[in-house]
Order: sequence, then structure tokens, then C-alpha cells
Amino acid sequence: MVSRQVKIIVIGTRHEYQRYEPDNDPAMDRVRRDFEAMLLAIIASRHVELVAEEAGNNAPQEPMGLQVCRKYQLCRHIDIRPPGGEQMNPPQYEEEMFRRTAEALGDATIVVVICGGDHVGRLSNRFSDAGFQVESRSFQRRRDTPG
Repeated sequence: MVSRQVKIIVIGTRHEYQRYEPDNDPAMDRVRRDFEAMLLAIIASRHVELVAEEAGNNAPQEPMGLQVCRKYQLCRHIDIRPPGGEQMNPPQYEEEMFRRTAEALGDATIVVVICGGDHVGRLSNRFSDAGFQVESRSFQRRRDTPG
């Protein structure tokens, strides 16, 4: 249980939107720019103190949440993708993402959690059950959506 009011904003998306990949796809680049702009708007307007992102920091390109935090120096960033997660079932995986976020809170009172769209509902419920205020949203765009 949380002893203070902490707001968790869970954003579900497709993992391919979380990094600028060298795929030479203008439509995908538009979607990624839209995702980055949405993150920046939420982080700046809500005064987010921590971004907890299921992205894995082992790819050549940094995840979008980390890029926004670093570029604008607005908040801390942590990677919540569990090591060995591919051997976990979804409830175990989501519990580990929850645990990693909760352990990293520090004094943060407003947190953005970025995760794959399949995790939004269960992860939001897990935070709510633990006493957090939760807001959930989705960023799911088709690649052919006009920019």
C-alpha cells in the first residue's frame, strides 16, 4: 500500500514506436514523432518526476522515454523490463514491472509507465490495487495514419 498520493499514468503502445529505428520508413517516423510529442506534453504538463519504461536498454537506439527525459531534463527514467522476462508468464512479468517501478519511486508523486499495449489493463489494475491513483491511455497508431 502507498502511504502518500502517487499518480501513475500508464501508457500502452507498440514497442516499435518506442525507438527511432533506422528503418527508412517515413510513415513510422511520423508515428514516432507523434509518440515523442505526446510523451513530452504529458511529462511537461503533469510535472512527471519518473518515467518507468518497458523498453530494454540493450538496443542501439535509446527508448523514447529515456530520450525525452534526457533531452529536456525533466525527470528520471528507469527501465522496467524484467531480466529473463521471456521466461515469465504475463502476470509474473507485469508483477515484476510493478515491483521495479514501486522500488524506484523515491519521492516521485507523478509517474509515467510506458508499456506494451497488452499490459495496460492488468498493470493499471495492479497499481490501483496497491493504492495508487491510476490513469490509463493508449497510443496505438496505424503506420498509414496521416501525420
